[in-house]
Amino acid sequence: MPYEVHTPVLKDEIIDIFVPKGSEEEKEKCYFCDCTFGGGGHSFALLEKNPHLNIVAFDQDLEAIENGLKKIKKENRQEKIHLIHANFSSIEEKLNQMGLSGRISGILFDLGVSSHHLNDPSRGFSFLRDGPLDMRMNRDSSYLPSAKEILEQKSEREIADILFRYGEEKHSRLIASKIVEFRSRNDLNSTKQLENIVFHCYPRKERYRGVHPATKTFQALRLFVNEELKALEKTLPDALKILKKGGLIAVISFHSLEDRIVKHFFRSLAKKGEGSLIGKKPILPTAAEIQTNKRARSAKLRVFQLKPSM
Repeated sequence: MPYEVHTPVLKDEIIDIFVPKGSEEEKEKCYFCDCTFGGGGHSFALLEKNPHLNIVAFDQDLEAIENGLKKIKKENRQEKIHLIHANFSSIEEKLNQMGLSGRISGILFDLGVSSHHLNDPSRGFSFLRDGPLDMRMNRDSSYLPSAKEILEQKSEREIADILFRYGEEKHSRLIASKIVEFRSRNDLNSTKQLENIVFHCYPRKERYRGVHPATKTFQALRLFVNEELKALEKTLPDALKILKKGGLIAVISFHSLEDRIVKHFFRSLAKKGEGSLIGKKPILPTAAEIQTNKRARSAKLRVFQLKPSM
């Protein structure tokens, strides 16, 4: 499925962080790493503002890579953007192989699931339209089980633990019980089946208040299936090793579990004197951006700058 027109979250703020404010001469040739390329919105926006950039971008989704290569060719950016089909957890290995370790001036993580994935029912990330219970970012992976396989194979207690830990779902035990009850009689194949189970586990007075009842369950399964928190915890220290002195790491997260990992990691670095936080609090999207891009409403941007060389 071709990528739609992509609206990158916090685009202006990312440009302000990573593009020098000086003249063209001051925007020296430098290397930037986009760890979650997706539709390429951030990469292309940065390159438009600073043509001296050389971008290495990661994405584990083959669709993102294929669409990205087409867009790069169309925009004649083949010499400026290098795409790598891999999870960003391999950042240190890949950039070492390219001889770029210690030469990267900026690293960006835009976490979460893209609008493209949510809008494609065949990926199984959303309950808005019926589709298979997949949820794998990399469908070509030989070791990652789909959400369907997780819900088929895990015990009731294990499912409840996943929903509570990764989705902070307060009805996790009841939902897990109803999933196991359903699968004993039927095949649990589709997003709408799962949505219906979760919806009816919520008390009537809570079903139409706030976010949809199935939101936390789908979030939890996506995070678990793709091992997203584990990859983030591994990659943040690895990213430091390939960043040049004075370089910047920026992370856009969309829920508390990811943001907590980033916040604690950056604060621990600052306490050890390895660099400094850019702002004490996360950068949030403006009301105007949220109005035009609803995906931005839960975004939080945290930035850390590695200590410059003396």
